[in-house]
Amino acid sequence: MAIKPQFTEQELKKELMVETNRIEQTIINRFAYIGEKAVSYARSLTPSEGSFTNRTGILRSSIGFAIFNKGTLVRISSFSSVKNGSNGAAMGKTFVKSLSGLANKGIVLAVVAGADYAFYVESIYNKDVISGSELVTKKELVKFSKFIKSLA
Repeated sequence: MAIKPQFTEQELKKELMVETNRIEQTIINRFAYIGEKAVSYARSLTPSEGSFTNRTGILRSSIGFAIFNKGTLVRISSFSSVKNGSNGAAMGKTFVKSLSGLANKGIVLAVVAGADYAFYVESIYNKDVISGSELVTKKELVKFSKFIKSLA
């Protein structure tokens, strides 16, 4: 007696696509949480904690994140302005949008400081702009990875 499926190949493909989309959305949502946490950390640091002096708000406003899925921008942080840093927020958004297409496989979280002098402040003045956020991000990604593996 042969086993006969109660569904078509088309129905199976549709269900697999629905499940794939659900999983991708879960990952994107978790990456958004991690990105918000990293940005919050970077923006909250004070000079006594190794960060820079926030005189104009431009550098701090340029800090944000974006999530790409197969090279397409799917989520971007608010890049809210600090002090008079609306130029910095615009720099951050412009920079993160320029990353589209670079990571064309999978889902990618990018935490950035879009002000053109962010690297200079970190490397020359040895001030934490977003480098400390990398540790926060890695810690959260490890926790998320362990959670995903526990489901298998």
